[in-house]
Amino acid sequence: MVRIREVGGSGSSSNSNNGATRKRRNVSKKVKVEQDNDSEYEDITEEMEEEEGEEIIENETLWNRLAALKYMFPSWMQFRVGRFSQKMMNQMWSVSLLAGRLAWIFTTSMLLVGLPVLFAYDREKNLHDQQLLSLPSSMSGSQ
Repeated sequence: MVRIREVGGSGSSSNSNNGATRKRRNVSKKVKVEQDNDSEYEDITEEMEEEEGEEIIENETLWNRLAALKYMFPSWMQFRVGRFSQKMMNQMWSVSLLAGRLAWIFTTSMLLVGLPVLFAYDREKNLHDQQLLSLPSSMSGSQ
């Protein structure tokens, strides 16, 4: 097994005069690679992998899982799916605008045309009922 350990310095940050911005200074790390016997580390690495896997699953949120899906698909597929979803959203927006406009036209037409017709029909029906009530009983056909 190969074991990697850090030999040199680490990155540090320093503040500017006013403290508003931070500048990072990159320091290269020197790494020393040693060859060791694999049998010593097999048990330890298996235990560490099991613990890390459980810890990652416990701390993982739904948002983290959805964000990780980005790395599962190639960029050309992400682009195509994004373009398709954008087109579908535009089409749905257009359909909803058309439906709203048609509902407005229908509603205003019913108010402007339908209500006066309904009131005229109701008025004529009331006049007809009054005429039937005001007729003498001999003319109405009952004896």
